[in-house]
Amino acid sequence: MAAFHIYTGIFGIFESVLQRSAHVGFAMVLIFLLSSIRGKKREGLPPWYDWIFIGLIGATVGYVVLNAGEIASRYSYVTPLTNYEVAAGCIGILILLEAARRSMGLGLPVIALVFLVYTFAGPYLPGILSHQGFSLMWAVDHIFYTTEGIWGIPAGVSATFIVMFIIFAAFLEQSKGAIFLLTCLWDCSAEPGGGRPKHPFLRRDSWACFQGLPLPMW
Repeated sequence: MAAFHIYTGIFGIFESVLQRSAHVGFAMVLIFLLSSIRGKKREGLPPWYDWIFIGLIGATVGYVVLNAGEIASRYSYVTPLTNYEVAAGCIGILILLEAARRSMGLGLPVIALVFLVYTFAGPYLPGILSHQGFSLMWAVDHIFYTTEGIWGIPAGVSATFIVMFIIFAAFLEQSKGAIFLLTCLWDCSAEPGGGRPKHPFLRRDSWACFQGLPLPMW
């Protein structure tokens, strides 16, 4: 995953659907490799059912990655999806909800499920809550095969900017680079004969920057 994003950071990003689906797919595989069904950090190899999840990620999100050019150029909501594409979209959405549950808890998946149900239950609801309803193919097309659903702007920001900061932070942590830089700042601001630094806020604010924390206003 890091190699993919470093490559795109140096040579330029791919088309939106490819860049975002590959990013989300890598993240989903890591979640099922590293998180247990209870959302705890796993020690050892995943059980057999998580390998099935990983295989399904390859068959669903992997399909989007391999056919990103065709998916990006098709007429959404007009060109009908194949039976495989509808099934892949449904399975991919459910697996993504499970990955979200393992990594963030029940809150986000429950909210997403409520709105998924609302997509189809509109004609049966009273008053201002009612709407004409949407077909399964339309919903899957919108959510899984356009940049208005899973591969939307949040995935785009994560796949281009946020992931690079995470990789850089992980590199600094593993290489002890942050400690080296802070030590240099401490030495540069210290008294010539030793003692505490002249500007303690320099060390404090620099540490906040390395940790991605907001700078204190005092």
